[in-house]
Amino acid sequence: MCLCGRVLADALTTLKHDVKYCSVCHNISDTDICPICSDHRRDSSQICVVENIRDVMAIENTMQYHGLYHVLGGLISPLDGVGPSDIEIASLGERVAAGGVTEVILALQLGYFSSATISVLAEGFATFISQGGQMRLIINQIVSKEDKETREQIQCTVLQEYERKLQKNVSAVDNSSDLPF
Repeated sequence: MCLCGRVLADALTTLKHDVKYCSVCHNISDTDICPICSDHRRDSSQICVVENIRDVMAIENTMQYHGLYHVLGGLISPLDGVGPSDIEIASLGERVAAGGVTEVILALQLGYFSSATISVLAEGFATFISQGGQMRLIINQIVSKEDKETREQIQCTVLQEYERKLQKNVSAVDNSSDLPF
């Protein structure tokens, strides 16, 4: 094997054995806790919930967000047999229940599966919201930039539905501090 092939083989072996998921946010890392979660300069009161690690990279590239992340590892997809227990929803509930989090930002693509995921999260975080926590929905890449009016109409409709579900869930909360994940 030539030197280039050996270097590539060694790099792939190292990648396979050394890269793992962060035990806190489920981002990829070469340590148990990723550099983002272990950075004390970041705002630990904010958690930005994303579908996958590509979303973390995209948001980090903007250099505008300074909070923490939570990677779901997918979206709820009943047609594919993916339910809430198949993605990282429970660990998100544990992080919020541990205290210190005042804002959860849902940065998910608009679509059928994100709507199902948002509904489950809204139900689970009803207690968090009723106790003063904030939840924001950021919809990314809804339609092309050329169709701004359509994008705003879709955002408005989705946000109204999201807020309606949140209000319904918040009014049903019995002031217990347990998250139903």
